Amino acid sequence: GMPPKDLDKMSKKFGFPVGLVTLADEVGLDVAAHITEFMGKKFGPRFGGADVNIVQEMVSQGMLGRKSGRGIYVYSGAKTKNRDINKDAEEILKKYRIEPKLGHAFEDVRMRLLSRLVNESIFCLQEEILSSPVGAIQ
Repeated sequence: GMPPKDLDKMSKKFGFPVGLVTLADEVGLDVAAHITEFMGKKFGPRFGGADVNIVQEMVSQGMLGRKSGRGIYVYSGAKTKNRDINKDAEEILKKYRIEPKLGHAFEDVRMRLLSRLVNESIFCLQEEILSSPVGAIQ
C-alpha cells in the first residue's frame, strides 16, 4: 500500500542499510519472486501478506530490477540515489493495491515491519534454529 520511495525512506529511517524496494531491485525481482513463492509454499501463512502475482507480473514483462535496467525503479546507467519510479511497475502496483487497515503513518508501518521480524525470531527460537535470543539480533 505504501509508495515505493516512501517505503525505501521508511525502511532506511528504521535502520536498514538500504531501502526494501531498492534491495528487491538489486537482488532481482525474478529472484524475489522465486523466494516469495518458495517461502510461501514452505511456510504457508507464516510468510503471507504479499501477493506474489505482483512481482511475477513485473518479471513476465521483463522488469527484473537493476540487471535489466528496470524494475520498480528505472536504471539508466548513471549512479544516482534519486531514481525515477518505473511507470509500468507503478501501474502493476496500483492494480494490486490494497488499502491498509492501519494506515500509512510511519509508526504504523514501522510496527508492522518490526512485528514480522520479532515473530520470525520467535519462530526460529521455537524451532531451535537459534539457540538464544542473542542470535536473532546479531
